[in-house]
Amino acid sequence: MMAGGVLLVAAAVRLPSELRTDEAAAPVSTELCVGRPCRANDDPRPVRGYEAPSIAVDQQDPLHQVVADVNLVGTRCSWHVTFDGGKTWADNEFTIPPEFAKCKLDSNGFINIGNVVMGGGGNVYVALSSPRIGAPAPRAADEGDEDIGESVLLASSTDGGRTFGPAREILAGRPDRSFVRPALSVAPGPDGGDRLFLTVWGCNDGRCTEGHLLRSEDAGATFSEPLLFTPDPGGNSPSQPVVAADGSVYVTFLRRYPNSEAELLVARSGDDGQRFDSGVIDKQNNLGLRYEPAKIAVDPTRGWIYLVFTDTRDGPSRVFFRRSKDQGRTWERVVRLHTTGGGRSYSPSFSVAPNGRIDVVFYRRGAGEKDDVRATYSTDGGSTFAKDEAINDVPIDRKIGYWNEVGEFYAPTVASTAASAHFAWSDTRDGTPVTNTQEIFTRRIDRTEAPAA
Repeated sequence: MMAGGVLLVAAAVRLPSELRTDEAAAPVSTELCVGRPCRANDDPRPVRGYEAPSIAVDQQDPLHQVVADVNLVGTRCSWHVTFDGGKTWADNEFTIPPEFAKCKLDSNGFINIGNVVMGGGGNVYVALSSPRIGAPAPRAADEGDEDIGESVLLASSTDGGRTFGPAREILAGRPDRSFVRPALSVAPGPDGGDRLFLTVWGCNDGRCTEGHLLRSEDAGATFSEPLLFTPDPGGNSPSQPVVAADGSVYVTFLRRYPNSEAELLVARSGDDGQRFDSGVIDKQNNLGLRYEPAKIAVDPTRGWIYLVFTDTRDGPSRVFFRRSKDQGRTWERVVRLHTTGGGRSYSPSFSVAPNGRIDVVFYRRGAGEKDDVRATYSTDGGSTFAKDEAINDVPIDRKIGYWNEVGEFYAPTVASTAASAHFAWSDTRDGTPVTNTQEIFTRRIDRTEAPAA
């Protein structure tokens, strides 16, 4: 975990803390992010460093989209909302309570914004982690306040992401204890309200071997005490939790060993996340690369459980898929999703549409530190997948921007509707070696093929 501290220092040296905001705004795409990608912000600042995107799409109105990310220039957690499919965007930054630090890299070098999710009635939620600013103590005159272990904060919107209230603490860190990399899911409650499920990665005295789940039955107003779901000898890199139609909650996590091997486990709760049991699914070299979670989803039409993850069983890192038809008790064969072109693939995300279509997205690294954003999909519950294709139109030059300063932990993301897949990723096409502009681009792909029964 020491590498995280090195990244934090490097980013602090490179990134200016404040920038002028009175420059003329860059032109905004007049397309609806369909024929080619478009920029997911209207930020006029000439230097931008957006990373760690997540995207949520309104199932009733797919032109309504919300993107959450971090602007590494100035350490700002941001959101962007469009109601016309990406033709125009409104941008803003989350309000962090004054007793917490800004959205800088955390003590392990991780970006500290979670994923954005949409609930019912215009509700939108984003979880963050941020260190509490320590009380002043005797120190040299040029030293600042020390940061004390990261807490988890929640920001909520009731108007579809037009505005968010100030983020508030929902899980407190301590000097010897941090909670990082929060991940949210939302499910409808029995009264039609939003139920929230949140996983966090717990670090205790520098050892990050805990995965915790919190649950809210009242749209985030209150949360349960954190429940540990990584039994001895622990685990890390917990996934976003998912909730099946029968109320079962599933989370993946990893156990890593000194010889680069890692075990992939799934934790399952049949009582709304009050108790968990877990089992090993796979063991491979570099499973999840360094700190990349394996993603999990539930098919709402079949009840099957799906996984996507990265490992090096084929040599270079590749993206793989597995499924379970019996609530995670047994898992079918591994399917490789990166089948076209050379290079290596990594950092997958996926989404399952209300009609059961599976949409997967990942990065493919080619020569010269250039990435493509690759996507594939299945309409038969993962029995077969379409040939993976590039959805970006310009190779992403990772020698520009801030990707190398935070590493390959932040995947491209996708949100699915019955008729389309909506992708978001970090891109450097507008940058130069001087400006290092990095920002989020989005694209919509329409999927007209009906899923198999």
